[in-house]
Amino acid sequence: MSGNITLVGFSGAGKSVLGKKISAATGKDFVDLDTAIEERFRTSVELLFAKYGEYGFRKCEAQVLREALAMDNRVVATGGGAPCSLEAMQHINSHSTSIFLELPEDVLFRNLRTSRKRRPLTDNMTDTQLREYIHATLEKRLPYYNMAHFALHSDNGDFQVSKALELLG
Repeated sequence: MSGNITLVGFSGAGKSVLGKKISAATGKDFVDLDTAIEERFRTSVELLFAKYGEYGFRKCEAQVLREALAMDNRVVATGGGAPCSLEAMQHINSHSTSIFLELPEDVLFRNLRTSRKRRPLTDNMTDTQLREYIHATLEKRLPYYNMAHFALHSDNGDFQVSKALELLG
């Protein structure tokens, strides 16, 4: 299987976990976009957000996404907001096969609430604020996520590598 694979979906959907498994199964290099951003700019995602705000961070993110997809045979796990512009999804779809990891809001809430990973957009939210954020943000992002070549749905957050590979042919 040649070419790139890009995983898109909401924060906490499991893109990095599944991406590593797909990488191992296919022999493709794995790129976690947040990690690549931190390496490229030599600072944390959290500090980039603090210094430049969301708009500035998204510009950095778009640059690193383009760099990641300029190489071949990679599995790229994007951040939740990375594909959320027409330009970003068009670039993703023209340089890779994209898969939207789709989860119910309750599962996203559970994953974000119990995650040890720092997430600038959701840190320090109450449960009520987090649920409202997930609902409102998912509504805005779904049109972009739905532009992916494939959607992989899970009711419980357990995405199977075999199902992803089946989609990819």
